[in-house]
Amino acid sequence: MNNSYEYRCVNYEEIHGLDEVVIEDFFSKIELFEGCKVLDHGCGYGFVTKQLLSRNKFEYCEFYLQDTSWFQIQRAQKDINFEMKYFLGNLKDIDFKDNFFDIIISKIVLQEMPFHRQKEEIEELIRILTARGQLYLWIWWIDDEVISFIRDFVKQKDLLTNLNSFLENRYLPSKRECLKLLKEISVDFEILVERNTNYSLLKQKKGDFKNDTSNFDKFFQWTNSKIEKLSNNQIQILDISREKKDIKFKMPQCLIKILKNEK
Repeated sequence: MNNSYEYRCVNYEEIHGLDEVVIEDFFSKIELFEGCKVLDHGCGYGFVTKQLLSRNKFEYCEFYLQDTSWFQIQRAQKDINFEMKYFLGNLKDIDFKDNFFDIIISKIVLQEMPFHRQKEEIEELIRILTARGQLYLWIWWIDDEVISFIRDFVKQKDLLTNLNSFLENRYLPSKRECLKLLKEISVDFEILVERNTNYSLLKQKKGDFKNDTSNFDKFFQWTNSKIEKLSNNQIQILDISREKKDIKFKMPQCLIKILKNEK
């Protein structure tokens, strides 16, 4: 099956409702140092690297960007005016050396792979992290009570926008599943930031739907019908608001720092 990221061209931060306050909260917690080697894992169009470069003035840091989509890497190359090393392929296939990176940032990547691969991916990231290195895992942080609604919502959007590889590969873990995963790997971790993002259906019309009014209207109607079946508590957790031409709700994200701490 073709990789849907080879033709998906959206601004993820816009469609996911990340405002400047949330972005600042997350990046203020990521600490670089002079001469460090940085991996932007699942870099997409380079948003993480661009943010790091705008906030840090270290001259001798080495930046490595990895993604499974050549199209997304090309988007990053066009926007980043700095010497980078780009790697195309799955992390395990690239086979970086042990203890290679000082800093790794993985932003909203885990959900793009099946559940059985998520533990393997984190373990691979830890393998290539230096003994005193830091892995920053930026993930969705969805309550168990509403995770089924969010999963169905995302699948329906991917179905109507023909993002077929997403349908096959994506698995959005709940907050509980994420915590269980980290405990199974037996790493030291710290939750640095938890913030709500303001998700808007109308932004998706301009995003993945590419202003396809017919399919967006189907999605809007489908979402309304699903909301009708939610409990009052679920609606409260999501903080849903419905307007004539838009539906908005909260989608929490979290930044977790993982330490390798080898002696």
